[in-house]
Amino acid sequence: MNKSLTRISSILFLAVFISATFLSYGNWAKADEISTNPVPIITLISQEYKDSSKPNSILNILANNFLVALINSIFPQSVPKGSKSITIIVNGDSFMPNQDSTDSGSIIYINGKPLKTKYNSSRQLVAEIDDSYLSDVQTYEIKVVNPAPGGGISNTVNFSISSANPNPIVSDIIPLLISLGNEDFMLTINGYNFIPNSSDIPNSGSIIYFNNTPVTPTTYISSNQLTAKVPALYRSKEGVYNVMVVNPYPGGGPSNPLTFSVANTSTSITIDTSTPALMPTPTPEPTPTPTPMPIPTPTPKPTPIPTPTPKPAISCKPNWQCTEWSSCNNFQQTRSCRDANSCEISTGKPITTQPCITPTLIAVPLISKPEIPTTPTPLILPITVLPHIDSIKPDSGKAGTEITITGTNFDSKNNYVNFGKGSTRSSYQGFGSKDNKTIKFSMPTYNIPLCAYNKFPCRFAYIEINPGAYSISITNSSGISNAVKFIISPK
Repeated sequence: MNKSLTRISSILFLAVFISATFLSYGNWAKADEISTNPVPIITLISQEYKDSSKPNSILNILANNFLVALINSIFPQSVPKGSKSITIIVNGDSFMPNQDSTDSGSIIYINGKPLKTKYNSSRQLVAEIDDSYLSDVQTYEIKVVNPAPGGGISNTVNFSISSANPNPIVSDIIPLLISLGNEDFMLTINGYNFIPNSSDIPNSGSIIYFNNTPVTPTTYISSNQLTAKVPALYRSKEGVYNVMVVNPYPGGGPSNPLTFSVANTSTSITIDTSTPALMPTPTPEPTPTPTPMPIPTPTPKPTPIPTPTPKPAISCKPNWQCTEWSSCNNFQQTRSCRDANSCEISTGKPITTQPCITPTLIAVPLISKPEIPTTPTPLILPITVLPHIDSIKPDSGKAGTEITITGTNFDSKNNYVNFGKGSTRSSYQGFGSKDNKTIKFSMPTYNIPLCAYNKFPCRFAYIEINPGAYSISITNSSGISNAVKFIISPK
């Protein structure tokens, strides 16, 4: 009898090779019982060694009962009332794929009603919530149900329809760079929490701002995408412009800004998208010296009066004097300029308008129907600041070690601690931070992978965390923090 390591869905187990036949897919079985209940045998790999003293060894083949699903988080957690149908993402564990028929795997339920569910992986499901659920302020219960055998109903996570509009988030813009030109161009913005227009009120939804100026009409594609046609005047000269999205009152406000560049593509340039920058104040063109205007010499009359001596040519050079810039109003500042020498020459006159932005105060008019005019009400709109990890102590230790995560902008009630990365990443919910600066977290000792073979997805075991470097980050309602490393040492 040979022993080998068996690989199932990238998980290694110890199995026992009996003969070139099939293994029973059930609980405990003796070697002489294997051939009576055939199912496809798993591939055996790795080293082999002899053990002739145990010809009737017992195999531990794990049962094929499905597990109960676990929900870690949903996105989005809330949308404003009146939104169009949205796609909800459910993250968790132990989700099941469909087999021979539709709806034979894990199903997302909203208030007890099933949604058409798409299986992405054992850790993620997606489904569409139509607008019939989004018309009124309400809180729904989201659950996941796994099929029999085993299976059952997961924990509950709330999904709410709010009266206030959410703060938009911009993740990327397309394109990031465009060449100099004289034609309008289309701009696409991807992100989250975008708001559609009301059916009878134009420009009442999310608006794209380019160089701190609204671009209308802004076309709403979905809660994750907007488009707009940007005027060609922004392509007339090289520069870097701010692009952001503003959601209307109530709630709403400006998104994080990203930068867009206009460049001469024949020149090699480098685009830095890591730190958004404001549009630089245009530099006035240098004042050229006007060409002197000579005074013609008068023709002497035929008289005994001597010819007068010609006077030297007189030139007039403007002396421009400007007032201070006004306060920022609707993303513009103004000033007045006059020529103290009254040359009546406009060449070289300094600019009298320039773009500007107020970081913490933007006046957003109340949206109302045209027949009911209202007075715009200034609103102080919050600036979203992402959580940030400064340090973890200790930064290494064995699995199960409790660490203290120190940083800024942690949520007082609910933070997710993300452990690992890629397909092995797990999120742990419910960590509060009373001072918004520290979180206590115990390093996990096991991952919980899910395997699937043929038509029988099954839980094999909790897999012990291996020594090595693991990524740790924080997610809360403000976004995702930077990642730091924790080194898990051998036992």
